[in-house]
Amino acid sequence: MNDLPFIFYDARKMYLDTSDMSIFTERAHRRLSDFTWFNDGPPLNDNDKLRQITHVEAKNWGKTKGELLAKGWIDGPTFFFHRGVIKSLNESKEKFVENYNKTATANKKPRLEISQPHSEHGCVTYNVTSTVTDGHLTLNIGHKQISNKASKPLTKNEKEIAQRMKDCLNSQWVNDAGKWINRIKADFKKCERVFSEVELAVKESRIKSSPAQYAEQIWKEFT
Repeated sequence: MNDLPFIFYDARKMYLDTSDMSIFTERAHRRLSDFTWFNDGPPLNDNDKLRQITHVEAKNWGKTKGELLAKGWIDGPTFFFHRGVIKSLNESKEKFVENYNKTATANKKPRLEISQPHSEHGCVTYNVTSTVTDGHLTLNIGHKQISNKASKPLTKNEKEIAQRMKDCLNSQWVNDAGKWINRIKADFKKCERVFSEVELAVKESRIKSSPAQYAEQIWKEFT
């Protein structure tokens, strides 16, 4: 989930962009945009999931999706996304990182770094890049390496749940590894519950966003 305190939103551009859309397409466009912004990335390109997000009935979906594509939405191999919506999200993150780093420098705290854009949809993150090797975690911030509480070797059980998480999150593990390794060390049982649910949701095709975003949602919901 996206915890940014703001999103750059151009009301005039949204009004003009949607002025010639059908009611179904306008609602779909707005809901997909909102979904991308609050969920920190676009939805999976699955027609059933997209219809659920947009509240469009099956009989109207073909025409609606065609109009969305004509308005710039991209039918990607994995995600359904819009470059303009992604641009707003990325610019918001970049501004947040700029503001955060001003305070971080003054307080002598590590600075945030913007990641490279996602290879398909182009979203960036400001998570610390992390790598896990033989149960050790190294955090890279800029050109410096720092260690944290997860730098101790993981136990056998912790390694197993970390591997399950990596398999489940796929390419998003690179951005989220540090966060989840810390959580494994702090609350192993909760992590095990979270990823058991994520694995089941993937198997049952219940995830409307991505495994990483769903895992974050479940983490916040579980106590």
